[in-house]
Amino acid sequence: MTFRLSALCVLLALAACKGEPTETDSDPDTDPDTTCDTQVFYADADQDGAGDPDAMVEACEAPTDGTYVLVDGDCDDADPDVQMLTFFADSDGDGFGDPEDTVDACEPPTDYVDDDTDCDDTDPDEKPGPVVPGRRSRRVRKR
Repeated sequence: MTFRLSALCVLLALAACKGEPTETDSDPDTDPDTTCDTQVFYADADQDGAGDPDAMVEACEAPTDGTYVLVDGDCDDADPDVQMLTFFADSDGDGFGDPEDTVDACEPPTDYVDDDTDCDDTDPDEKPGPVVPGRRSRRVRKR
């Protein structure tokens, strides 16, 4: 009788623990009840440290079948020399950008340029360059 009561206690204890992962039996790949902090990994075929934003995997750990990184934004994942560039807003359309308003991209977005030397991005007449006779200084605006 004692043996049956002990066996019943063990079975009840096992049933109570069912679904509660422990440190020794939790494996996120095989145990669907186990939770982990998933991250987004990006395939990095050219191994330049930036991954292809269209080739991503959400997982607890980086996949082992290939090179995966946590950083996306690779402009050409077949060429490690092609990287994102920083572009500067050109609100006044003078071809010179605001060094305080930037975006990283593969191609310049509309109204962005690769120059960051605009003196006043609200005035197309204020831009870096030599003083033109008959015009106010393009380097420093007098007020």
